Amino acid sequence: MSQSGQGIDVFGGRNHRPRYRLIACEVMYRECCYAAAVSRNVVDLHFTSQGWHDLKSATMCERVQAEVDAAPKDRYAALLLGFGLCNNGIVGLRARDLPLIIPRAHDCITFFMGSREAYQRHFDANGGAYYLTTGWIERDKENIENTMGDENNMLRQMGLNRSYEEMVAQYGEENAKMIFATIGGLHNYRQFTHIDMGVAPEVEAEVGRAGREEAGRRGWTFEIIAGRLDLLRALTDGPWPTDRFLTLEPGQTVQPAYDGRIIQAGE
Repeated sequence: MSQSGQGIDVFGGRNHRPRYRLIACEVMYRECCYAAAVSRNVVDLHFTSQGWHDLKSATMCERVQAEVDAAPKDRYAALLLGFGLCNNGIVGLRARDLPLIIPRAHDCITFFMGSREAYQRHFDANGGAYYLTTGWIERDKENIENTMGDENNMLRQMGLNRSYEEMVAQYGEENAKMIFATIGGLHNYRQFTHIDMGVAPEVEAEVGRAGREEAGRRGWTFEIIAGRLDLLRALTDGPWPTDRFLTLEPGQTVQPAYDGRIIQAGE
């Protein structure tokens, strides 16, 4: 940059790479930053709160829609969406002035695994696994607290925004223990699976140590598996084949597909 603030065109006018905006859940913050950094395209990043997943599906969709609508239509060739179906949180989402490109994924674990097929294979073999990534450790607790006051927060509607002591006062100690152990706890899980994405080795090591210690405390099993950036890299690089991505043209909406496609276009 020159002292006058004018940029120098070192490419001689030949830099015509397309520019995209990636709107993504911040639970994938580190991974999205890496994918954008190494992409052959110009990718601008915009992250949304992980706490949105704890809202009603329609409320989450409204918030994602606001981010889609706010993207400058003259700046980007298309919008990339770093969300899966996410408990129907993007059902009804509409492409406005720009194409909207969405991976065929149920949730963010598909992104961390690299494909919905890899996720399905692991899930089938490890149905009681609770997945850990750097994003879940770094972003989860704060954003649950930030959205707990929202009337559309599902945890609040189930009464899980109250402390254990408040539960005891209302339901008695034994009932409070049951509520926390079933609805509010991790009663369906028996294993921590740390997905090591290889993006931040020191942080990944900390997550692994914490996960192993917590698994030992709970009497659970613990494993570390290697994640893959294939799906995120494909999202930021393109092209977007229809078997892995849904491309919405302006005016189309996201609708669920009750088959292997996961999502489909609607009007």
